[in-house]
Amino acid sequence: MDRVVMDDLFKMLIFLFCLLATCSLTAAHTNHQNAAVGGLPAIPQPHLTPGQNPMHDKAFVQDKAHMQEHLDGMTDKRPEDMNEQELQFHYFKLHDTDTNNKLDGLELIHAITHYHGGEVPSIEGTRVLTDHELSMTVDAILLDDDKNNDGFIDYTEFATSQTRNRN
Repeated sequence: MDRVVMDDLFKMLIFLFCLLATCSLTAAHTNHQNAAVGGLPAIPQPHLTPGQNPMHDKAFVQDKAHMQEHLDGMTDKRPEDMNEQELQFHYFKLHDTDTNNKLDGLELIHAITHYHGGEVPSIEGTRVLTDHELSMTVDAILLDDDKNNDGFIDYTEFATSQTRNRN
């Protein structure tokens, strides 16, 4: 084969490789968009409306049955015996995974999308929120509750928000 044909074949091979890589990345990105944060299965979030602050929903923040699963062994008091402030405190501490006494965006996403295997909602017509919609929801929480504009919700901001928005 002459040199020109070899060059053309080489260019075609490079083009096909790039095309294959692009298709693979597109497929991987599509799968990523359909998965929940942290590589967990995508789960419908019936309590979430994109851009609204679910942290102001008392039933969501003070879900005693859900809290019981997490507080086992952490405190002597059962959630059903706790007052609103105690439930709020433990909800905050349970989601402060890096123990810096502040909730960052990832901790907020985990808090609002957190379900256990047996309690996955199956509400017909409910869809999984996109990454953009989750981002809008976290932005709404920070806009409403992050009073010192540091990008975190500290416990004082969280408790103030809960008191201000009692349902």
